[in-house]
Amino acid sequence: MYQSPTLKYFLFPAFILMGIFVVYPVIFTVILSFYTEVTTEGQVYTIFIGLSNYIKAFNDPRFWIAFKNSLILLLIVPLAMGIGLGFALLLHRKDIIGKTILRTLVMAGMVVPPVIVGITWLLALDPWAGIYNKLLQLLGFPPRAYLYDPETSIYAVVLAATWAWVGFTTTTFIANLEAIPKELYESAAIDGAGPVKMFLTITLPLLRPSLIVNFVMTMLYALKLFDIIYVLGAESPPLHTAPLAYYMYYVMWFRYDYCYAATLAVILTAIVLLASFWYLRKMVKL
Repeated sequence: MYQSPTLKYFLFPAFILMGIFVVYPVIFTVILSFYTEVTTEGQVYTIFIGLSNYIKAFNDPRFWIAFKNSLILLLIVPLAMGIGLGFALLLHRKDIIGKTILRTLVMAGMVVPPVIVGITWLLALDPWAGIYNKLLQLLGFPPRAYLYDPETSIYAVVLAATWAWVGFTTTTFIANLEAIPKELYESAAIDGAGPVKMFLTITLPLLRPSLIVNFVMTMLYALKLFDIIYVLGAESPPLHTAPLAYYMYYVMWFRYDYCYAATLAVILTAIVLLASFWYLRKMVKL
């Protein structure tokens, strides 16, 4: 197919913007992670220290708490994908009554701002007036301060973030389901296949594109989660629920240690890239 050579010139503005807002910040962050700041006679200097910031991170107890919280937040991935797939299969059916209302409820968490999501769950989980504690009291259980308890606060974040993201996974799965030819199901029904066998042999294999998209996007969403945690935080900053993304913010804006914050950013980026690469390789082999 012939393409005009002048078309490539229209890409230059996009490449320039990508270089300014993506490539340069990434390179600068990596370089900054090998330095530290020192103050001498009122002047701030940066000194090259090699891998010292990375060694400092791996010896930092709060780093490992944040790392553990990031792993816990990855529970959002199977929860959002599983619930989203269930809703997608339900909404894809033609005989569902009230489909429009159900679709609106499912998408509600995705269309409202994350701050509103945080405030909604902050009120719902309130230990004195929240709906969840009211239900517990009706069942004879004492109320519990989920957001103020270090053992449960991170799971409250998982619950709120999953609700906010289910709309995305549902939409992606529905789009993929709509693209599956109906003739495949008709042929399988003629051969005597039941709903479960159709799902395992037709639906699930053909959902691979949306499975890849949902896994990668949900993992990125979970690892960079910030605003909902900021709103739900029972203390300022909420370090007992802080994943790496929030701990990086804390180091930068509360400790003013920009070089160490850059190190945490590099580590978080490396984790995301390695996890995405591993999953994509697994899906390609299927």
